[in-house]
Amino acid sequence: MREPKSRLNKLFDIILLLAIVVTVIMWIFNLSFSLPTTFDKVVEDNAGTTVNDIEKIEIEMTGKIPEDFNNLSDYIPPEDERRFVMEGSEQISKYINSDYRIYQINSVDRVKDDKENEYLIEVELRNGDSLSYTVGKGYVIDNEGVPYEVLDDKNALYRNVISLFEH
Repeated sequence: MREPKSRLNKLFDIILLLAIVVTVIMWIFNLSFSLPTTFDKVVEDNAGTTVNDIEKIEIEMTGKIPEDFNNLSDYIPPEDERRFVMEGSEQISKYINSDYRIYQINSVDRVKDDKENEYLIEVELRNGDSLSYTVGKGYVIDNEGVPYEVLDDKNALYRNVISLFEH
């Protein structure tokens, strides 16, 4: 004969079930516990230094991944192969500053979410280290593959990068 569960065991079961439900909901709706941050803070955290230690940034257009992507031969090269180099704090601050608010998310479906081009921002630091960020229409992905959703409806960072390639 089985003994009835104690109140403590029942409470533990309820809490465990609630935690599982919350985890599944967060996974389904792509939610995380992170707080909004800014693009310059993400760069500083990844670099382990301040934005003032950035020597230059280079910006280029990346290729596209088609919806029916099967292998690397399906990759579509970039439409524009120019590479823009930004040096000096004034030029750098146009692309890396606290105006670009972002929020860490779990994943980005790059094929579904971005029919537009993606752009690669390579950040070179004075100590010789470099970081890279992929900027899409509604997201930023850091060099470690961590995706961030852009909180600005107009995505000023994306618009600033696109403006380089429109001339």
